[in-house]
Amino acid sequence: KDWFVNWADFPALQALPDGSLWAHLLVKNGDAPYAYDVQLHASRDGGRSWQLADPVHTDGTPTEHGFASLWPRSGAELGIVWLDGRNTRGGHDHASHGGGGMSLRAAVFDARGRRRDERELDPMTCDCCQTDAAVGAKGVLVAYRDRDPGEVRDVKLTRFDGTAWTAPASVHADGWVMPACPVNGPAIAARGDQAWVAWYTEAGGAPSLRLARSVDAGAHFSAPKIVSSGAAQLGRVDLAADA
Repeated sequence: KDWFVNWADFPALQALPDGSLWAHLLVKNGDAPYAYDVQLHASRDGGRSWQLADPVHTDGTPTEHGFASLWPRSGAELGIVWLDGRNTRGGHDHASHGGGGMSLRAAVFDARGRRRDERELDPMTCDCCQTDAAVGAKGVLVAYRDRDPGEVRDVKLTRFDGTAWTAPASVHADGWVMPACPVNGPAIAARGDQAWVAWYTEAGGAPSLRLARSVDAGAHFSAPKIVSSGAAQLGRVDLAADA
């Protein structure tokens, strides 16, 4: 009864190499419509029973925390990234985010569900666009829609190289100025040194779906190809890499 249920922000499931399953849920943390937390659960018996892990975030603010992505780390560890509203000072509606920026944060959980290494990756992002993560040859890649003070809503990427997160960099400088969140996040897939990012944009005034490729594990991306364009494009993309 306390779940936050919404078409745009939804749970995810991740299987780890040790056979464990991890799921994140969204749980209300206050009376405001967008006041909710990300909550992690782990199963080590194929999903028959679940144990609650440490809190994903500990700020305790009745604000939005969601749009999470999960990925396997070395051993039996799990990585998670999410949008965090602790600085927005509002969970009533997305117009109240003028109090501060929605941020992108990440953390690591060990096999016993203990959290460590929480850190802020970007202090100002789009308020409610889905994130995505993929593991490449040189570490995990996280794609998300950024936001700057001029309301440019282009897609950025950051990579964990085993030691630190790289500074966020644009996959491509579309220059899409949008004064509200389009609720339309990017997708990423990776295989070895190759990585692909797909996203929706209305840069130039026409809706389009774009796809860019990297051959150096996400350090650089080629100029994007327009997969499809026109008013019928809704975005909300996904990607998969074949063999």
